[in-house]
Amino acid sequence: MWIAENLSKNTINKPTAESGNVVMSEIGRNALVASGVHSDFNFVTPYGIYSIPPVNEKAVVLPLADMEVCVGVISEISTVEPGEILLKSKGGAEVYLKNDGSVYINGVKVGE
Repeated sequence: MWIAENLSKNTINKPTAESGNVVMSEIGRNALVASGVHSDFNFVTPYGIYSIPPVNEKAVVLPLADMEVCVGVISEISTVEPGEILLKSKGGAEVYLKNDGSVYINGVKVGE
């Protein structure tokens, strides 16, 4: 019994996430280079947020049973405090939700 349990625990290959650079980024066609080339994967994002990482971003891909998914990009160090949210587009547009309740759109405080 112990041998069977121990063998089954040690022979299961668990999926491993990989990070790599996005080399192709188009609607319906994408690719990332890590230890190999990963292509045509789906994106996993919170509900209501839709994003496709642009070329040259460092993204993370995770294999599932029947597909691969991109779970996001590796964020650069920024001035965002824990609990704050900063949405940025490649073109430079920003929406910043700060812990004090203020909202900034493209650097301009709104709502007061």
